[in-house]
Amino acid sequence: MRIDITSFFFNTTIPDATATAAWGTAICIQDKEKTYKIKNNDASIVDLMIGMNYKVCSDIENLDISKMRSSQLLFFSIFDKVYINGTKIKNSFILLFLREQSDTHKGRLRISYPNYASYNKSIYNQNAINEFEEVLKINKGSWFVYDISVINQDELHFSAIVVNANKSMTYRTSRERGEIWKNLIEENEPKQINSYTSYSSTEDSHQLIFYGSPGTGKSREVENRTQGNSKTRTTFHPETDYHSFVGSYKPVMNGSNIEYKFVPQAFTKAYCEALKNPNEPHFLIIEEINRGNCAQIFGDIFQCLDRDETGKSKYEVDCNEDLANYLKEVFEGTDIVTDKIILPNNLHIFATMNTSDQSLFPMDSAFKRRWDWKFVPINYEDANSLNIVIGDNTYNWGNFIEIINPKIKELTGSEDKQLGNRFVNPKDGNITFDQFRSKVLFYLWTEVYKDEYGTQNSIFKFEENGEPKDFQFGDLYNENSTDLVKAFLTYNAIVAV
Repeated sequence: MRIDITSFFFNTTIPDATATAAWGTAICIQDKEKTYKIKNNDASIVDLMIGMNYKVCSDIENLDISKMRSSQLLFFSIFDKVYINGTKIKNSFILLFLREQSDTHKGRLRISYPNYASYNKSIYNQNAINEFEEVLKINKGSWFVYDISVINQDELHFSAIVVNANKSMTYRTSRERGEIWKNLIEENEPKQINSYTSYSSTEDSHQLIFYGSPGTGKSREVENRTQGNSKTRTTFHPETDYHSFVGSYKPVMNGSNIEYKFVPQAFTKAYCEALKNPNEPHFLIIEEINRGNCAQIFGDIFQCLDRDETGKSKYEVDCNEDLANYLKEVFEGTDIVTDKIILPNNLHIFATMNTSDQSLFPMDSAFKRRWDWKFVPINYEDANSLNIVIGDNTYNWGNFIEIINPKIKELTGSEDKQLGNRFVNPKDGNITFDQFRSKVLFYLWTEVYKDEYGTQNSIFKFEENGEPKDFQFGDLYNENSTDLVKAFLTYNAIVAV
C-alpha cells in the first residue's frame, strides 16, 4: 500500500514549516457528504488488511501508545517477519488500525505505524526502525518509506528510499520535498521491486530444493520464482566434483601461448555476482542436485550453508590459495573479504531433485537440514491439455497418468516413480507415437515393470481372445507396434477421445 511520503521519514527539515512524521496513512476516500469509504479498488489495501487480521492481537492492555492523540484504536497487529527493501530483520513491528477523532477528519480510518509504539515491554517499533537504518547503511542521513505491503498474510514489507545516507536534508518547502522524493521513487523503484520480490517469491528461503516425481515442472517452478533476477545455472552429475563446482587452475590459450589461469565455475561466478551487487538478489540454480555427490562437491562450503537471521553465513570458511588469489584480483580496491567464504544474504541457492533418482547419491541428514524443501505435485489439470497420438487414435495424457500412476504407487509403495504432468513436453501439445514409446513406455518398463514381466502386477499386457497376454518392451518395435500400443492402452482402460 502506498503511504504518504510525509508520514514515515527521518532527518529532514523544512524551515518555517513542519517536518515531523505523521506516522500513519488514511485508507479512505472522502465524498461530498464528508463520509469515508475504504478504497476497495486498491488490492494492496486488501492484502494489508488480510495480513493485519491474520496477525491481530487481543492483548491490548500490554500495548503502549500513550503518546497518541485524537485517535481511537480499533485493533492492532504484530508482525514477526519484517523486511526492509527485501532484507529480513530480527525485530518485530506493530501496526495499528485507527479511527480518527479530530474535528476535521472525525471517523476517517487509517493505518498507523508510530515509532513510539511498544508491546509488553519487549517489542518496540523504534528497535525495528534502528535495524532498518543498519540495513540501509544510514549514518544520521535522510531516508523515507513510501510503501507498506503484506505478502503471504504474515510478511510485512517496507519499501524505502535513501535520500542521503550520511547527511540530513533541508528543503525550502514541503512541495519541493514532495517533488524531489517522488522523482526518487520513480528512479529507484525498479531496483526496490527486484529486491522485494526475491523474498516474497522465495518464501524467505536461501537454500531451497524443489522435489517430486519426474516431469512435474520443478525447473519451471524455479524459473517462475527467479524470473527477472540474475542467476547462474549448473547441473550436477556423477562426475561433478569440488573443482568443477568452484573452479581451478586450467590451461588456457593466450594467443599462441598456453598459460595456466584460475577458471571460476558456477559457485564462484554466483558468489562474485552477489558480492558485486549487494542490493540485488542472485540465484545459484542447481539442476539434479542428487545426481552428484553433494558432500564431495560442496566440500568445506557445506559449513557456509548455515545462515543467520539476516541471511548471511553463520560460519566463515578459509579459501584455498587459488580461490583466494582469484577473489583478490576480482575485488581489488574494495573492502570485501577475499580469504574467507561468507555467503551474503542476497545469494540464494535453488535446486531440483527427482525423487525417483534419490538413491543415486544419498544425502545425509546434516546436508538435508540446511535446506528448505518444496514438494512439486503432479498437476493433472495441466496434463489434461496434452494428448497422445497413436496412428489414427488420440488419447488424453491426463487420463493416461491418472490411471497408470495409482498402479505405480501400489506396486512401488511410493510416489517417486509416478509420471509427472510434463514428463513429455511436446511443443504442439501432441505426444507422438515415437515419443510415447521411446520415453514413456521405456521409462515404465526399465524403472518400474521390467522385473514384473509375466506377473499379474505388470501393466505390459494386451487382451487376446479374452485372455491377458504379456509382452516385452522390444515387442514395441515389431511391425504391429502401433496396434500393440493401442491394445495395451485398451487393456489398461484408457480409451480414445
